Amino acid sequence: MLAYTGQQVIMMTLSGDTVAVTPPMMGPLWVKHSPDGRSLLKTTAVINSVVRLVPTAGGKPIDATRGWPLSWSADGKRIHSIVRDTAVTHGKFGVFTTTVNSGVGEFTEFDSSLKSRQWRGAAVLADGQHWLLMERRPEPPYPLLLYDVKTRQVREVTRNALRFAVSPGGFPASSTDLLVVEQNGASHELHAVNRTGARRLVHTFSRLSAPWLVAVHGDRIAYSDRVGDSTVVHVTRQGGTEQRLLAVAGDITELAWSPAGRGLAAVVEPTRSSTGGAYNVIFVEVTDQGMAHGTPRFVRTDVTWDLFWTPDSRAVTVLEEQGVTDHTRVLRIPVDPSQQPTSLTPNERRTFWDQYPSPDGRYVAIPVEQFGGSTLWSVDVDAAAKAWREKKSQH
Repeated sequence: MLAYTGQQVIMMTLSGDTVAVTPPMMGPLWVKHSPDGRSLLKTTAVINSVVRLVPTAGGKPIDATRGWPLSWSADGKRIHSIVRDTAVTHGKFGVFTTTVNSGVGEFTEFDSSLKSRQWRGAAVLADGQHWLLMERRPEPPYPLLLYDVKTRQVREVTRNALRFAVSPGGFPASSTDLLVVEQNGASHELHAVNRTGARRLVHTFSRLSAPWLVAVHGDRIAYSDRVGDSTVVHVTRQGGTEQRLLAVAGDITELAWSPAGRGLAAVVEPTRSSTGGAYNVIFVEVTDQGMAHGTPRFVRTDVTWDLFWTPDSRAVTVLEEQGVTDHTRVLRIPVDPSQQPTSLTPNERRTFWDQYPSPDGRYVAIPVEQFGGSTLWSVDVDAAAKAWREKKSQH
């Protein structure tokens, strides 16, 4: 049987013994056995990308740097990206930080102990010096590491992280802290982590199940909870009593407070068991008492993800896959129902699967894919199994 790790294909016996590991891959993967079952064929393709900055007010896009965006600096003047092309990084693992106005980039090498790990998420604190990295494991909870790019010191903050919470607008980090949901025995807690790695308890959730998504604005907290084929959104103040705000049919996959703190926006996708369901972006105004003011507004979309508010709280941007295609666009959806959604990338013809707005609202960064060469690999199954048995017998 075959196991796919995200970078390699591992061929194993039914008892779990590894008989072959194919070389690391980047890009699309295609695997198939030959008709006689004696060979395993695999293709790999190298995909790199350019970080393209699309001005939200219109104008010509700017190709800022190579790689995939990770986050922006808090002032929106610099963008951090990871580059997987070893020819550019000379085999080193780290992050490029590019100053938007000048185009000057600086490569920050990460400690070698971090290179072989896989990451579930990463965020940079406002000082640009400290990174929080959530390690990917088969099951939660996950280790959370703090990395100082100047001293190259790695420190484990906790081994009980579940997910990052989002700050106003949908961004992962506030001015000084990063918000993390942790598991503490049967309880689930929201912690703030600062640049020293110190953790501060913000809120303990009353429900036993882990909150699906958590959004924070000052002392206000909103979180979603899956209940059957629906999702319930609760709101509370730090340390206060949680109360139900609304329930929707489907899965809420994105949730964020507006920068002004007067409303929430979310992406709702239909559950697999539903028929005729659709994706929607929803807006709901929230009173100071944690109640919904008026009727939530639903805006139907195609498949949608990556929701962020604009700084003026008048709209959100999302990434939308148009129909059953590989073409995506950055869609601006106004809160005002009299205004129509508009595409911020109407002229982009290349493929991209993420969007990262700058906190100041000037740009939307998109990683535009650029394809390199492809390779066809052939594995002799019998020879691989024989070599494995011989190697195993020597131990």
